[in-house]
Amino acid sequence: MQIQTQITWRGTAPSPALGGKILEEAARLEEYYDRITRCRVMIEIPRQHQFHIRIGLTVPGDEIVVNHEPTLHSSLQRIEGAVKQELSAPQKDIYVAIKDAFKTARRQVREYAQRRNGAIKHHKTYGQENFYNN
Repeated sequence: MQIQTQITWRGTAPSPALGGKILEEAARLEEYYDRITRCRVMIEIPRQHQFHIRIGLTVPGDEIVVNHEPTLHSSLQRIEGAVKQELSAPQKDIYVAIKDAFKTARRQVREYAQRRNGAIKHHKTYGQENFYNN
């Protein structure tokens, strides 16, 4: 079964090469769960080198949503006792951003499939009275 994929472009003209990459990544999702019925991808580029990617997957009885927005973030790093703040620039490559967004989508689809198939056990919680009576 082939996933029905819809791509929406905001703030940029449609790119056939980028669209092909999105269709390729969407097709890979079927390896993790073959009952995905629809994949909607929104690519928004409000400014140069800023991306917002939203992936919405329709699965039986639910929807899986991934919002991926690579942003400027800071990390602290200790170098010889001094604290240096290092800033990472936003991702400059839309292809990397799409790959990362679909990686998150694959993880969520895999977790959904495991829950659906009963592979993930849900532990029963007991109240104190039940705990001591068993």
